[in-house]
Amino acid sequence: MSQIWDKKPDFINEKGVKWWRDASTTRYARREDAHGTTLEAVVWLVEEPNGHRTRLLIADDGEFLGENQNLEALGAKIDILKMAKRSAV
Repeated sequence: MSQIWDKKPDFINEKGVKWWRDASTTRYARREDAHGTTLEAVVWLVEEPNGHRTRLLIADDGEFLGENQNLEALGAKIDILKMAKRSAV
C-alpha cells in the first residue's frame, strides 16, 4: 500500500512546504456523528523542507483548528470539536 508521502503533493507553497489533502480523515471530520454533528473542516498532511511531518485541521473558513503528528490524537480532537459544537448550540 502506497503511503501518501510517496505521492505527488497537492501543492507546494513558496516556503517549500508540501501539502497533501487527507481524504479519509477529512471524511471523518465531515461525517455526522451519533448526534448528527459535523465539522466543516479539511485535514492536510504537511511536510516541511527540514523533513518534519504533521497533520493540520483547518476549518472551511480558513480557521486553524488543530495540529498533531498522531492520527488518533487528531481524531480525538475532531470528536472534541464536534462535542463542543453541540454544547455551543
